[in-house]
Amino acid sequence: MLTETAAKNMAVLTLDRKYAQRRDRVMKFKATDAKAVTLLKGLESGMQKLVNGILDGVTGVVSKPIRGAERNGLEGFAKGVGKGLLGLIMKPVVGATDLITDTLMGVKGSVEGTSDVILALHSQVRPRRALYGRDRVVKPYRPDDATAATIQAKLRSIGGEEYFSHVDMINNVALMSVTKMLILSEEGEELLLLQYSDIKRVEVQPQIEAAGFLVKIYLHGPDACKVVECVDENIANLLCEKLNQVYQPNPTN
Repeated sequence: MLTETAAKNMAVLTLDRKYAQRRDRVMKFKATDAKAVTLLKGLESGMQKLVNGILDGVTGVVSKPIRGAERNGLEGFAKGVGKGLLGLIMKPVVGATDLITDTLMGVKGSVEGTSDVILALHSQVRPRRALYGRDRVVKPYRPDDATAATIQAKLRSIGGEEYFSHVDMINNVALMSVTKMLILSEEGEELLLLQYSDIKRVEVQPQIEAAGFLVKIYLHGPDACKVVECVDENIANLLCEKLNQVYQPNPTN
């Protein structure tokens, strides 16, 4: 920031408005791509600006008096000589300062790029292993179970329960603890929460008027039934199987 500010002020001191404006446009463009700058790119850009500063300074010694004379005669020629000599001194200094600025930006970009890689590697750490059932049984690691258990632990309605299993229903997911089942939408909305103790029986039926299958969960009580729609028969059967493993059906029903 210090070198960039110093270079900007020195560019104004050259009394060459077009040069200062052209440099500002280049620096603004550079700022939009600051995160992509590496040390090598910074050195390359800085060296180019240093060379351009030297060339602008040298050519200005000739061009400024000529342009001044064309506009204001002898007086313009004298002013042009002064501007040319001033540019000969200041523009290479501005270029050298830009070299330092771009090099430091390259160092900064390289360091931040390395930090982003390190953060990305840390973010790829796998979810904690799922422990199953009341006894918190350890089984071979499954990424999907670990992810489901992590999500379950963060939910207020079911988070205090031990993890049992889950069923990926494509559009929804059924999280199953040892006492409850919660169905979540893709957006994280809680669609259905059931206590296993309320379940009487579970069965799978094909939909009559549409494609897909229904998992009908009959509850204790008159005409109490919850329906879960599944797009695939295998998913419906899997959900039914999981529920049959956790709720305790009454043999007399």
